[in-house]
Amino acid sequence: MRPRGKFTLLFMHDSGKVYRFRFGRAVPAFLLLVACLLALAGAAGVWACLNWLEERRTWQAEREELLTLLNQDRVVLERLAVRLAQLEEASQQQKDDAAPAEQQTALYQTTINRQVVSIREASFVQVDRRTLRVVLDMYNARPPRPLAGRIMFSLRTADEQVLPLIHDDTRFDIIRFRKFDLMATLPPAVTDMRNASVILEVLVKGEVVFRDNYLIK
Repeated sequence: MRPRGKFTLLFMHDSGKVYRFRFGRAVPAFLLLVACLLALAGAAGVWACLNWLEERRTWQAEREELLTLLNQDRVVLERLAVRLAQLEEASQQQKDDAAPAEQQTALYQTTINRQVVSIREASFVQVDRRTLRVVLDMYNARPPRPLAGRIMFSLRTADEQVLPLIHDDTRFDIIRFRKFDLMATLPPAVTDMRNASVILEVLVKGEVVFRDNYLIK
């Protein structure tokens, strides 16, 4: 009699040989359990991979945010350094300036144009109590020769005081044209802006090549 509760698996070869394998009911259950475990392991692997990818995206986003903040802080520090240097330069100029006030005023009343640069569309607008907005177009009068230098702004009050304005770095290196749009801070000593004007100077290699006065709107 055949044993009950057994399974028989037959393999028949083309030559006619038959291979017979007998196994109990526990074997299919074991194979099913192994298949379930493999499926669970695969699902766990897929979940771990997806979780790792999500963490990597989060880390990259945080890294980019930190780099952006660092770049913003670097720009702020650079602007603060420029403003500090301008304050130190203005203070040193006031200490070293031994000329009488009348001579200094007469000096700044003189306009200069060495035909090196051309200033157009210059506008000086007081946006609040302590701030001026400066907008101007600068053209190289001798292109294509490169031109490098710096722009300086000073405030001339109605009582003929000449005080330096605090502003961003205005160094330039142009071939033909550059537009400036910046904010300048008024000196703390200035309280009356009526009939005040701005003295614009362009320095190339330490020499003033352009100087003119502009009314404040």
